[in-house]
Amino acid sequence: MAAHGTPEGFDEWLAARGYVLPLGAPSAAILRQRATDYIDGLYGPRLIGDPTVVPLLTALANATYAAALYEAQNPGGLSVAASQSGAIKREKVDVLEVEYVAGSGDAVADATVRLSAVEGYLAPYLRLEGVAGLGLWAVG
Repeated sequence: MAAHGTPEGFDEWLAARGYVLPLGAPSAAILRQRATDYIDGLYGPRLIGDPTVVPLLTALANATYAAALYEAQNPGGLSVAASQSGAIKREKVDVLEVEYVAGSGDAVADATVRLSAVEGYLAPYLRLEGVAGLGLWAVG
C-alpha cells in the first residue's frame, strides 16, 4: 500500500511544528512508509468511515507524519519483537531486589508503541476495542 500523506505534506507538517529530521535518518519516503505500515497494522481494523473522505485522509496523513517523526528519532521503534519467555516478575540478588510489573499476558500488545499524537489524530475515526458497532434500538 502507498504511504499515507504526501512528501510535501510531511515537510510542511515538520516545519509547522519546528521539527527537523535527525541526521542519518532514513529518507522521508521510507519513514512515511514505515509509519503507514504501523498505522495500518495497529489501527486499520478499527478505522471507521470512508478512507477516501478528506477529514479521514487528513487524520491519516497527520498520524503518519507523527509516527514517521518518531521512527526517525527512534530507529526501529515502530516495529516490535517480543517474547514472554524468560520474563521476570521478581528478582533478588544479595540485598538488591527488583520487581517488574506484570504485563497483560499479550507480549506483543504490551510491547507495541502507542503514540499519543497518532491516537489523537485518529481518535474520531476509531471503533472502540471490543465493540463491534453501535446501534439504536427502539423499545415499545
